[in-house]
Amino acid sequence: MDRLKENISALRLKGNTHIHIDLIAGLPYEDMSSFIDSFNTAFALRPHMLQLGFLKLLHGSPMRENPQQFPCEYSQNPPYEVTKTPWLSEKDLEQLHHTEHALNKLYNRGRFRGTLAYLFSRMTENPFELFCRFGVFLSQTDQNQKSLDDFTALVFSYFSGQSNVDGALLRDYMVCDRLATNASGRIPEALRIDDPRLKLAIRALEREHGRKKGIKRGYALLYSENCLAYTDYEDKNPVTGEYLISKYPFDVNFDAR
Repeated sequence: MDRLKENISALRLKGNTHIHIDLIAGLPYEDMSSFIDSFNTAFALRPHMLQLGFLKLLHGSPMRENPQQFPCEYSQNPPYEVTKTPWLSEKDLEQLHHTEHALNKLYNRGRFRGTLAYLFSRMTENPFELFCRFGVFLSQTDQNQKSLDDFTALVFSYFSGQSNVDGALLRDYMVCDRLATNASGRIPEALRIDDPRLKLAIRALEREHGRKKGIKRGYALLYSENCLAYTDYEDKNPVTGEYLISKYPFDVNFDAR
């Protein structure tokens, strides 16, 4: 494991390779406690994608052919996914499915990287606990055909209410994530602040630095840093899929009237 972690960390440091780590829930002898340890160990390596999958007992597999040694329950229909093992209860696996859903929506799609870094710096939960708790919350909400803007509003509403999280600072991190990952340049309504100083900041930036012709640009005021965040939608990072965010110092405290 030490060698594996060293190699993955070395690849991650180079910054030129997409790192995808898979975990499988339901393997022999792994209970909830050991799986949580595996999850947190894998997440600490900061892969670009951490896939949480579930064991399938395919025809011919030893666990299926030896039910006395591996008395597992599994779906009788393809893909024959495990529903209970001697080490993981049905409730445990349900909890892991909630965690998987939150992990895919919040982490694997790459839209909230800065936001999550901020949350982990402020909250006492380990990664598994955060995704599991948010996954349970998601299971209690109507997720049918939710747009990205709706999901962003849900994330902001949920985490801004957590202890130790500064809602204004969270908003700024989420705004930067949105600018970096969505080439529309549009800020969702839940994060948008109608502020006449935005136009003044844009004018000041473009007077001083100009603007590339024909390149779309996104902007937002960051109140926690007194600056204008902006990005030109070109040269997307081929590994992370993100555009570079730049910041222009601008006193958002002055009175624009």
